[in-house]
Amino acid sequence: MRAERCDITRASDVARIVDLMEHELGGIDILVNRCRHKGRSDSLAIEPEHWDSVLDVNLKSVFFCPQAVAQSMVRRDRPGRVRRSTARSCSRTAWRTAAARAGSGR
Repeated sequence: MRAERCDITRASDVARIVDLMEHELGGIDILVNRCRHKGRSDSLAIEPEHWDSVLDVNLKSVFFCPQAVAQSMVRRDRPGRVRRSTARSCSRTAWRTAAARAGSGR
């Protein structure tokens, strides 16, 4: 077993890992794309830099990971499955916290 670093917000990192898996393991046949950067639960206190990080992980990874895996599947002429999973509750918590705080006089 080994570990590799991969910044899933960078297409080049994702492509490198998918290529590595293709060469060492024969490729990816099933990808379950479920990655979420939760962020803070208090949306009134989130700094712009932190919000940028949340958006990078939650938006870019959802595109870059399936794209790289699908490209590998086409290159290998081998069908597979790509499943995306989203968590609708991720954004609800932050806004509920802000709404509750606003209603409590805090």
